[in-house]
Amino acid sequence: MAALVCCFCFDAIAKDTFVLARHKNSPSLDPCYEVVTQAYRALRINLRVNEYPGRRSLQLANSGKVDGDLCRITQVAESYQNLLPVTPFIMSMSIVAITRKGVADINSLVDLGGRSVGSERGMQAVELVVRDRKIHYENDGIDLIRLLDTGFIDVVLLTKGDIELLKNKGLLAQVKVHPKWLYQVKMFHYIHKKHRLLIPALSQQITKAMKGMQGLNR
Repeated sequence: MAALVCCFCFDAIAKDTFVLARHKNSPSLDPCYEVVTQAYRALRINLRVNEYPGRRSLQLANSGKVDGDLCRITQVAESYQNLLPVTPFIMSMSIVAITRKGVADINSLVDLGGRSVGSERGMQAVELVVRDRKIHYENDGIDLIRLLDTGFIDVVLLTKGDIELLKNKGLLAQVKVHPKWLYQVKMFHYIHKKHRLLIPALSQQITKAMKGMQGLNR
């Protein structure tokens, strides 16, 4: 009976388009995108992924206006209770500190001390983990590096993937990227609870898609 219900569920979804939200301008999520799109393709579900500002994408997914969110950290489930994670986790995301040159290595959250911190707006991997301090948010890493250079903030927290993008643009020559990540978070695909019957099949296909893939630690 469960298999029959799930079959009807797939048939209903296949007639339309399953829409996922994704955090805008976040290249660190590209490995997650590859895995998730492969999983839906294997299930013959027509998929579209739309980009939105970080918090907006979660609000749309939690309200059911879209069908889920591409990839988010574990802590998201605490604040957006209509979203259900699909196991296994797809990738790990490492958060790294950037400062002006001459600052001693920052290897953990404790090492931040009383320094002022900046990060990208909507990045839940910072917002929901570093909850004990006020954080200045900007739309992208370029603006954050500028604020760091002027002394408006003392530390920028970004993912390794975002830092690599800034490095390729030649924007990190005058700052210090600290050698060790501060912490890592696990990233899961989330779907709205109205689609909970899809979770076992999605879980199976995500597992298959991940086999043989490299570069899932960002």
